[in-house]
Amino acid sequence: MGLYKEQKKAKILKLIYTNKTISTKELSNNLKLSSESVRRYLETLEKESKIKRIHGGATVLDFYTSEENLGDRLSKNEKEKRKIAKKASELINNGETIIIDEGTTTLQLVNYLHNKSDITIITSSFPVAIAIMNLINNKKLNGKLIFLGGLVQCDNKRTVGEDCIEAIDRYLADKAFISCEGVSAENGITAYNQLKGEVTRKFIKQSKESILLTDYSKVGIRNHYKIDELMKLDKIICNKENPYEWKEKLEVWNVDWITAI
Repeated sequence: MGLYKEQKKAKILKLIYTNKTISTKELSNNLKLSSESVRRYLETLEKESKIKRIHGGATVLDFYTSEENLGDRLSKNEKEKRKIAKKASELINNGETIIIDEGTTTLQLVNYLHNKSDITIITSSFPVAIAIMNLINNKKLNGKLIFLGGLVQCDNKRTVGEDCIEAIDRYLADKAFISCEGVSAENGITAYNQLKGEVTRKFIKQSKESILLTDYSKVGIRNHYKIDELMKLDKIICNKENPYEWKEKLEVWNVDWITAI
């Protein structure tokens, strides 16, 4: 989809979230588009899980939905997540200490660490920890693993809670590769689960550089727990270019948007 179409999508999304519910006719009149064009944009936005179509128009999503378990999340946008992870791996230097947050895109990052040397990986994710152990045991990675203890959320195979937060306090990382369930210029980085969000926020605080890995389906989405402001990030790696209306803010905040293609 070209830049013009992305701009139109962004304007439609803004109108929907400003009005909460809006008709196809109102969108058509506001944007000087045919009703058929508006319907195609709404179909695309719904597929990206950004809005909900209703009879004659569209409405905002119910943000208070439950978080999908890890197994369900793994199968979504897998190709895009691999591209993002590969691009992220290019930022890792030998000898660094990195944090890998729990998430399906951050999990893909492990697949691109085999050529790294003398790195230390800190994580609260069981799948990330197991994958790192396999690499080390098979002599495919020269590094160390630090697993953070805490309350276990079994459905998403991660640790959270006060004990996990206290454990993070002991370490200072060069880079944190973090995940989210939604990111927007207005509402920052957000999560479904408060306990998980608190861990991610601590990861950002304990790192020299914070890098968000997210596929475009989460861009423009707001969830009910705020992890942090967008300006607290150093880089965002995504499979598409940043929304046109974010460009000026990203420049002011000195947040580098990297497109993984």
